[in-house]
Parts: sequence; C-alpha cells; structure tokens
Amino acid sequence: EKQRKVQSLNIPDWFDYSICTQLRHEARDKLSRIKPRDIGQASRVSGITPSDLAVLTMYVKEPEKRSIKANEELGNR
Repeated sequence: EKQRKVQSLNIPDWFDYSICTQLRHEARDKLSRIKPRDIGQASRVSGITPSDLAVLTMYVKEPEKRSIKANEELGNR
C-alpha cells in the first residue's frame, strides 16, 4: 500500500530537476527531458536507479511537508 502511494505521487509540470542536487547528472538530464507525471513513471525511465527515485521523492514531497508544518504552526498560535 505504501509503495503504491509513493508510485502515484504526482510530479508537478513546473518541477525543476536542476534543484535536486543529490540526483546524478544523467538522471537530472533524462528526467528533465522526459518529464514523468509521477514517481511510478519516473521509475520506468531507463537508467533511473532506486536511489534516484528516493531523492526525487524527497524533493517532490518537500513542499507538502512545508505546508503541513506551516499549518500546524498556525494552529498553535
């Protein structure tokens, strides 16, 4: 269930792969060219490794984590 949830995590059209400094250069280039819609599609790109996917997932989830934290902080005021 958890894996299916991660696989369906959407990657915004405007996502800038160049900010993912931990991604290998080859992965950044390929993902920038192909522009996968979600992590599942990115996982099927030739040459993309599980570690690339872990880094990508972290970057895609980051804005989500920030908004949750901001909402929690606002609720505590």
